[in-house]
Amino acid sequence: AKDKADERKAIEDDAQKDLDEALPLLSAAVQILNSLKESDITTLKSYNKPPAPVKLTMEAMCIMLEKKPAYVKDDNGKKVKDYWGVAKKESLANPRKFVQDL
Repeated sequence: AKDKADERKAIEDDAQKDLDEALPLLSAAVQILNSLKESDITTLKSYNKPPAPVKLTMEAMCIMLEKKPAYVKDDNGKKVKDYWGVAKKESLANPRKFVQDL
């Protein structure tokens, strides 16, 4: 029983350590989301070909929000997932809802 208690305590301590590291990051992320303005989202939406970091961020957002990608042909004619069009159409179209969803 002592071994099980020690194991449980080690797991609990490890989980608490992870939580202590994650909570400040969550708080910072919420502050950043709260600082976004509608004009920031409108600027994103205006890109026809967004910079790579913007595209990657929007791809991650689509995956988190379970948005299905479109499939488009790349320069070599190969079909690839495209989240940018989906992000513009489904998320960036309504800036307030977009921030709430995040």
